[in-house]
Amino acid sequence: MGVAFSPGDLRITISRKMKICVVQSGEDLFMVAQTPDTPEQIAVDEITESEFNDRVAFYQRLGQSWQEAVFQTNLHLCREYGFAFYAGKLCQPLERR
Repeated sequence: MGVAFSPGDLRITISRKMKICVVQSGEDLFMVAQTPDTPEQIAVDEITESEFNDRVAFYQRLGQSWQEAVFQTNLHLCREYGFAFYAGKLCQPLERR
């Protein structure tokens, strides 16, 4: 519970030109929205599972839980690929992170 986006979610959001993508994980809600800084396309080998897992492992080595490491990895990738990232709980407003 409390886990945001996988690398596949982010790749699909760009490649299918989706304006937003929403994920529910237990009581937690996460949303990414494309911005003018989001690329039109990405290479097939971008945002890979391996890159994602390496970044998660990096944050875990810094002492973060797996869920927090995934969250931080999401924030990192959203900054890199120009997404706006929002998080919140069910039935509550989302907050931009």
